[in-house]
Amino acid sequence: MSNGPLKHYERPSKPRQNNWQGTKFWKGSMWLMFILFIGLASAVSALSKDAKATQESAIEVQKVSKVKKQVKAKTKVKSKKKVAKNNQATSKKTKKVKQANKSSEKVSDDNTTKTYVVKDGDTLFTIAMKFNTTVDKLMQLNNLTSRDQVNAGTTLQVK
Repeated sequence: MSNGPLKHYERPSKPRQNNWQGTKFWKGSMWLMFILFIGLASAVSALSKDAKATQESAIEVQKVSKVKKQVKAKTKVKSKKKVAKNNQATSKKTKKVKQANKSSEKVSDDNTTKTYVVKDGDTLFTIAMKFNTTVDKLMQLNNLTSRDQVNAGTTLQVK
């Protein structure tokens, strides 16, 4: 042995023992990783199913919106047809009113005096506009003192 200041220690005769006991540790680690992998795979699978469901619901929403647009377009076409029918009916009514107004205009034999039978809703102003005259002239011709004296059924001299 050595004669120096350091004391020499002998090597142990038995090899050191690992506290983890080698193979048991690795077996446990592998099982833990396997369980985590299965859990992770099932989570990914569930997320992908949710993604597919979300995608399918988005497709359904698109289909529903297309149907709504088609219904809206059909409704617009129907409403346009209704408006056109209403316009036709209104124009027919307007023609009838104009014909009634023309029939209520009476021209006397000497072609100098015209009379008009006042309809419900007529005013001196509207009558004056129909015959290209003024309210004042109508009041003079018919001896009226107030603009409010005109009632439906009254016959007025117009010219």
